[in-house]
Amino acid sequence: MDDELRKILEMNENECRGNYISKKPEISQNVSNLLTRLIEEQTITNSKLTELNNALSPSVIIQRFDSGIQTLTNVISSTPSYDDVSTTGYTRLQVNSVLSRNAPKLFIINLGPGDLYIRSSRNGDSFTEQESVIYEGGVKVFYDVFEVRLRTPLANTQYIATEFDTDTGRTNVSKSEKISIIETDKDTHFTGLISQWNHEEENLTGLTDDRIFVRGVNIQSDQNLKFRLIFWTKDTFANTNLNDDSYIDDVILDMSDAENTFRINNANQYYLNVSDLNILYEDEDETNELHISLQNLSPIDKAAGATGEVQLDIKYAPRL
Repeated sequence: MDDELRKILEMNENECRGNYISKKPEISQNVSNLLTRLIEEQTITNSKLTELNNALSPSVIIQRFDSGIQTLTNVISSTPSYDDVSTTGYTRLQVNSVLSRNAPKLFIINLGPGDLYIRSSRNGDSFTEQESVIYEGGVKVFYDVFEVRLRTPLANTQYIATEFDTDTGRTNVSKSEKISIIETDKDTHFTGLISQWNHEEENLTGLTDDRIFVRGVNIQSDQNLKFRLIFWTKDTFANTNLNDDSYIDDVILDMSDAENTFRINNANQYYLNVSDLNILYEDEDETNELHISLQNLSPIDKAAGATGEVQLDIKYAPRL
């Protein structure tokens, strides 16, 4: 091949990779102009034209991994232990066996319905100890991927795994952050008399995770008192030894504030909603419990029994 032909091909080789020539009109035009000039000068032969055509063929295209839309039909509700990662029914996505290389960046998109839980590997032998979760509508990127293993608690959850750049900022937050609610029971929790500055402690069972963000609180109360809802990291609650005290955060629930509190038809219980919270909570007991207490800030006692009923809905999302 002429030196001049070789030079222009080498100059455009990087631009050609991963792109058909038809999608690079400026490269095609450069080559076309050169061919026209060489033909006019009668310095190019048919064999050289064949050689040039082969050099510009789509064989230089780099294959990228793209699964298309896939559906998970196998349901695994509980988190498998790390030791059982290869035997618990995960769906395997063997990237390296398709590409003969690892994927430097692999985007996984959860199309829903349901959540995706993923463990990834860089060598096919060891996997991440903790699962990554992608909520419905969410996108996450994984790096240097040999293989990933996926599970879902809900059958027929769909996903796409691709090396093509995906906008991780396009996630719909209302879908990708799954909000759960843990509730108190008016007949079981906060049933005693609480005088001013005192509090009553409760351990609420049923958190989906030990590490959460508290996003909001709804309260109903028979009395229009001012409360403080206190969050504790352990069931030891308050302690006079500052090293052992487990206080983490609190929120004021002022039922005496007429502007934010309301009743229906000016009768029965009082309602109040506090939203847009970002309380970083962790159950250090690792019991999936929410350790809380309700402190009375009003000079009037919170009554015991039916006349002093309180009910709370605490909205939260898991921390990733």
